[in-house]
Amino acid sequence: MEYVPIVERYCTTDIETETIDDTPDPAKDILKYIGFKTYQGKKIILHHSEHDKIQAMLNHYDYLVGHNLKDYDIPVLERHGYIIPKSTVIIDTYVIAENRMKPMLNIDLGTGDRSLDSLLKRFELPVKKLTFDYSLLK
Repeated sequence: MEYVPIVERYCTTDIETETIDDTPDPAKDILKYIGFKTYQGKKIILHHSEHDKIQAMLNHYDYLVGHNLKDYDIPVLERHGYIIPKSTVIIDTYVIAENRMKPMLNIDLGTGDRSLDSLLKRFELPVKKLTFDYSLLK
């Protein structure tokens, strides 16, 4: 078997937003922060005002991994003027979970909260996502 090195072109990403109506809505929510974590564990958190740095990060990575990226994070980012390069491969863990749950367990994830926390709680798995001090968004 040939060894293929993993290059620094993969990262996980997540955004923090301020919701307007107490229900997440990518058409209305206000972007506050975006975080990136490289496959080697380096964490980068940027304020929404750091537009050039955020766009450079989005341009740099060939693969973006995250939960509900396609239906929430990416629409919020695009509405705030960011461009996801067409060549970027999006790996959305919500889509993966939904595609596996329906045929295997007859569970429809499309009914309710799409957060990673909700998915973990549904299967009684520990929630290990870092807590965020939402008072920073005020």
